[in-house]
Amino acid sequence: LRLRTHILAETGELQKALETAHEWNRHDSNHPEASYCQAVLHSRLGEHGAAIGSARLAIDLDRGHVESHLLLAEQYLFLNDDRLARRHMEIACRLKPTDEACYRLALICLRQNDVTAAEHHLNIALECNPRHLNSIIRLAMLKINEVEFHDAYRLLSEAMAFYPTFPDIQYGLARVCLLMERREEAYSLMHSALELNPKYSAARRELTRLCSERDASEASEHAELGVQANPN
Repeated sequence: LRLRTHILAETGELQKALETAHEWNRHDSNHPEASYCQAVLHSRLGEHGAAIGSARLAIDLDRGHVESHLLLAEQYLFLNDDRLARRHMEIACRLKPTDEACYRLALICLRQNDVTAAEHHLNIALECNPRHLNSIIRLAMLKINEVEFHDAYRLLSEAMAFYPTFPDIQYGLARVCLLMERREEAYSLMHSALELNPKYSAARRELTRLCSERDASEASEHAELGVQANPN
């Protein structure tokens, strides 16, 4: 029954998979995986209340069932219940911290304006995976808001070393350089971002502005290139 449930789910026959999962659960009611599988299928069918009920049954059987806590968090987020979403995501991250789960928990904390907790969970995400780009960028944004520009610069520099072909990182680091009055470095980074993506309009506009302070002809050239790259 377990194998048949998974095969039906993988082939998109969700209703049949759910019926088989119910049968599996009747035969093996003490196993949390059967209830968790039902929860996943209810969720995929858009039946969020039923998904919550099945996931709770799985947790009643195994308090440490991480996948069920994660699923509950996602269901409560869908229902705009940040309090319960955070509670179950915190349990999941205590039981088994991963970069993605800690990042998602940080986002919930930010929705609740709990910046201190968000920073804590973003740092844990980066302990799990120093290359987790979303966590690096989000933490750098928080540091900018806190006027901790040197920390933001360090984070984005590390990100650029990990992902040298991402123009958004080059552009973000350039913006931090401007806040730190490191205009020549910002100028160079804006150029790098545009080399990676000539249609990067925000970088083109910022570079045009920087050039206007030093070379009017270069500023005019970038303004014209910006129009050509983004005619609309």
